[in-house]
Amino acid sequence: ANSDEDAARVQQLIACCETTVIESGHDIHYEHPDAFAKAVNEAAGKSMGGGSAVVSADLQQPPRRR
Repeated sequence: ANSDEDAARVQQLIACCETTVIESGHDIHYEHPDAFAKAVNEAAGKSMGGGSAVVSADLQQPPRRR
């Protein structure tokens, strides 16, 4: 988690940086697993040239491999 100021600074320093805001407490991956998994998968897909990554939102099961 970053402050708004920290997030703005990161975007200034890193080319092709994108911020996804999900309102949550400290444990975003636990409080909003579907939103967290979607954000991570989208970011990974972009960094892999449109490929796909799999992050599971099911906290009881490990991510499945493709």
